Amino acid sequence: MQTSLGRRWVGALLFALVLTAGTGQAQTLDRRHMTWNVGTINPFSFRLPKRREGRVVERLALHGADTVTLQELRDVAQVQRLKDGLLAQGHDYAFETFQNNPSRNDGRLVATFYKGEQLAQRLEFRSSAGYGALGLQFQSGWTLVNVHAPAGFYTPRRVYFQELATWIDGLQGKVVLAGDLNLGPRHGAGIGAFLPWARRYDRDTYAAFITHFDEYTDVGSTTFYGFHLDHVLVRGGVIRSAQRFKGYGRLPMDHRPVLAELQLGQTTGITGTLT
Repeated sequence: MQTSLGRRWVGALLFALVLTAGTGQAQTLDRRHMTWNVGTINPFSFRLPKRREGRVVERLALHGADTVTLQELRDVAQVQRLKDGLLAQGHDYAFETFQNNPSRNDGRLVATFYKGEQLAQRLEFRSSAGYGALGLQFQSGWTLVNVHAPAGFYTPRRVYFQELATWIDGLQGKVVLAGDLNLGPRHGAGIGAFLPWARRYDRDTYAAFITHFDEYTDVGSTTFYGFHLDHVLVRGGVIRSAQRFKGYGRLPMDHRPVLAELQLGQTTGITGTLT
């Protein structure tokens, strides 16, 4: 009798474990991600000034996020200096870089830093107009996409996001997209920030793009001139918290970093995260 009862308890325990595994809870990943356009407002050289590199290292080291997406970097040598500076502060990151638009040399280099992850595959998106995005697929089961979208007119921006959305839909599993979208819930960059009809056009583009994700950050202005352009979007996960940081850059730097606490592997439906 006791043997039979013990077998039943063991069987029930094994069944419960199978059910738990089937829900995907065992695959949940907690990650802290920071995104920051570290470039400048200078139209002749948008790239991160060398004299501000220490400032970037200091602020990144302060938070020690698991992954970091940066935009408007000067060159790979500059990225290596940032890596070395972070290592000196106790943060051993690997990185990958990508020329967001090879036809332009004004700060279109993006870099993705990561630690505690093993890279499974490097992915590259390239739009019909030449703008791209860098994707890193990790062995832990998720993909991080670093984006720096077109900053000019609203029509190329809409085409870019339509093509990017199609590419994102083709990726398997959990996806985090982060970076400078030059677009937000109220308007886009360039003339999309000023002309009413252009603002509506960019708002529609943003509204259509976020439907491809479960959650997205809404932290208010991420530039010193009041535009909300920098975002973190998640498919196959939730955003536990998100915040932007004022005063992290120094002029002529013009963007604020965004830090998001993510739990990948759970979904709650499309929602914004406002802090």
